[in-house]
Amino acid sequence: MSDFFDSDIVKEGLQEINELQSQIYGNSFKFGAMNYEDKINHIEKLTHLLEKQKLMFTRISLSKDPEAIALKEHLEQSVQLLGFPEG
Repeated sequence: MSDFFDSDIVKEGLQEINELQSQIYGNSFKFGAMNYEDKINHIEKLTHLLEKQKLMFTRISLSKDPEAIALKEHLEQSVQLLGFPEG
């Protein structure tokens, strides 16, 4: 593994992102049946996940580590395949 991905901060950030994604995706299909409070909680988790993802992308973007650079390029290509504009 690279220096970037060996960092405890990066490992913890990625672990938290994975846990949030699992919770969110697990409840996404139940959203319509949720009560008001559960919907608010779900949206707050989504917001928290997006903040964590933005922070991780910033870390990746600032890194000179070859694996981080490769991951950033892969993420940018994936986003374009989803129909988002470049950049």
